[in-house]
Amino acid sequence: MNNLVEYFSNEEIDEIEVLFDGTEAMIVDGSEIICFRVLLDIIQEKNTIADVTRTELLTSYAQLKGLKETFASFGFVDTTVLESIVNKSKDLFRYELKKRQT
Repeated sequence: MNNLVEYFSNEEIDEIEVLFDGTEAMIVDGSEIICFRVLLDIIQEKNTIADVTRTELLTSYAQLKGLKETFASFGFVDTTVLESIVNKSKDLFRYELKKRQT
């Protein structure tokens, strides 16, 4: 078990998997939705966070934030778990990017 499996709750990991399945190969405004693939690859130890490029980290966070806002705008979708995923991802990605600067 790796640190991200411990960092994200089982409910959050399940949500990431469901959202990955729902957005796999989806293109929005000419860009593929990669945020859930990036998270799952790290959680499932297919990649380490150090293997993810700066661009992928920034894109993933922007996509997560945008999807959370989109789902929240529907009004009938509970985004509580997604909000938690976004907040934890933000902290995780920020920590990794800061680590790379030093």
